[in-house]
Amino acid sequence: MKHWKRLLVAGVLLISTNQAWALPVTLTGDGSAQLFEFTGGTGPIDTPLDGYTLTTSSSVLIELTDRRAIGDIYTLYVNGATLLTTSATLSSMNGAATGAETFSQAWNNAYLSKGSLYLGPGTYKLDIKAIAVAQGYDYGSGYIRATNVPEPSTLLMLGAGILGLGLFQYRKWSKTNS
Repeated sequence: MKHWKRLLVAGVLLISTNQAWALPVTLTGDGSAQLFEFTGGTGPIDTPLDGYTLTTSSSVLIELTDRRAIGDIYTLYVNGATLLTTSATLSSMNGAATGAETFSQAWNNAYLSKGSLYLGPGTYKLDIKAIAVAQGYDYGSGYIRATNVPEPSTLLMLGAGILGLGLFQYRKWSKTNS
């Protein structure tokens, strides 16, 4: 009886979600979060100089975050159009170092600017520009990450299959206990 309840709950959860199981896609390199850097104050990033190219056959979630010093704000251009400006918590901590060394640490820091957007299948040119720099700095860095988002119909089929297995197990259990 325990097993069919677990299968039933798993099926319902999978049917009700629309963004489970994000898998990394390649911006450049190995598809993990990519570090970018800039020097000289506001303006386009310096590393990588030519931005990023993304080709995908499925929907993707793009996440952009500041990295070490509180106060940097970025704009993301997709194929030349401004589609995202990171949001920052205005605070008296502008310029304070956070010590964030990984994408997860930076993304989870409430004081660092961040933003996300979804893109459909296609080929994209992604460029980043620093529009504000942390107080006391004229350089900075951040992370960008692209993640595959499974199609809702795929999740619906998987959830329905698990739900069916749960119902089958329940019927089998009820016949042996009646």
